[in-house]
Amino acid sequence: LAVALACTSGACSQVRSSSSPTVAPTTAVPDVTGPDTVVPDTGVPTPVESTATPTTTAPALLTILVTNDDGIDSPGIAAIANALVALEGVEVIVVAPADDQSGTSDTTSPGPVGYQEVTAANGLHGYAVAGTPADAVNVALDQLILQPDLVVSGINTSANMGDDVIYSGTVAAAMEGRFLGHPAVAVSLTSR
Repeated sequence: LAVALACTSGACSQVRSSSSPTVAPTTAVPDVTGPDTVVPDTGVPTPVESTATPTTTAPALLTILVTNDDGIDSPGIAAIANALVALEGVEVIVVAPADDQSGTSDTTSPGPVGYQEVTAANGLHGYAVAGTPADAVNVALDQLILQPDLVVSGINTSANMGDDVIYSGTVAAAMEGRFLGHPAVAVSLTSR
């Protein structure tokens, strides 16, 4: 015997179905509130409708870790973080190198890496890491214990094309996020 509640437009009704024709019919569920009630002729626990007002839950947030290789004070990281914050249902957490780490590739520092909660010169609130872009991702995931749905690295102040991607700290931060099991993207800017 399967018992379920079917709810539409805030009203719920019981739906019953039998997987076997030998199951005895059930009796009506008493009009009570509280924990599950046992229907006497079947002995099967039957859910009881709640008299509580249905609540709506907020949509789940998409958590995005934003980092870069130009440092937490760069205009590129401020631009992308502010654009992402403007999206509905998005939580942005900024964890980036304290200073410019361009060209550091996927270098990581040996041992623990320091970080500090800051409000950067560009107005961003986040964490400044005393290390490379890959260190910043590791601090976010291992020390701050963040579980982002996405890692976004950038916006880099110059192009990362061709062989540049081998040396790019921006690309390396995205790769580090991916190595640690999180979808990631690196963003660079080409200008004339």
